This record gives sequence, C-alpha cells and structure tokens, in this order.
Amino acid sequence: MPEWFGTAAVIAVIAVICVFAVIGYVKKLSKGCCGTGGDNEKRIGAKQETLPVNYTVEVGGMFCEKCAVRIENAFNKMEGVSARVSHKTGFAEIGSEKELSELIIRKTIVDLGYTAGAITKHN
Repeated sequence: MPEWFGTAAVIAVIAVICVFAVIGYVKKLSKGCCGTGGDNEKRIGAKQETLPVNYTVEVGGMFCEKCAVRIENAFNKMEGVSARVSHKTGFAEIGSEKELSELIIRKTIVDLGYTAGAITKHN
C-alpha cells in the first residue's frame, strides 16, 4: 500500500463528515432552529390582556420567533391562561385566572425542550 493511502483515507472521512454537517445545517435553516417545520406553527392569540394572577418566567433555549410561539401556544391552550413570550428578551409573561403551580409552569416549558429559570409572581 502506498504511504499516502492513510492520509487519503483520513481526508475522505473528514470530507464525508463535512458533507453531512452541511446537509444537517441546511435542514435546520429550512425548518427553523426549533425544528417546527417552517411556518406551520400558527400563533394562538392571548385570551385576555389582564388576569388576576401574573407570572414572569425566564426561558432559556429560545433562538427564534417560532420558539416563542411554541411556548406561547402551549400556555394559551390551557383553560383560563393567557401568555406572551419573547425570544428577544427570553421571558414569558403568563396571566391566569387562578394560581398556577411552579411545577406546571416549568413542566410546560421543559416538555417543549426549553429551560425554565426564575419564576416571579406578580399580584
């Protein structure tokens, strides 16, 4: 076997890895950072502007508007809950007719693949 065969094999493996990386990146660009599949995610509007119990939640892992819409929709689907989420600020503003447990707030966010930081309750 020629001396350069080992080097050529390593270069070929690196080239294949690069090709798969580029393909994966192109798919990610077409589906958004959260993989929601383009513009398929429709925003569910907040139900009410003011509710008696309000929370501010620090949310980690949001990188685009689609991420914020996914979280917002999860809360807006709940009975008596209304939310607005901003990926730019990294916060969710959640209003509720009755108190929500911290566990429910965190679980809703974490189940979508994001992290829930500090939760502040406002009266």
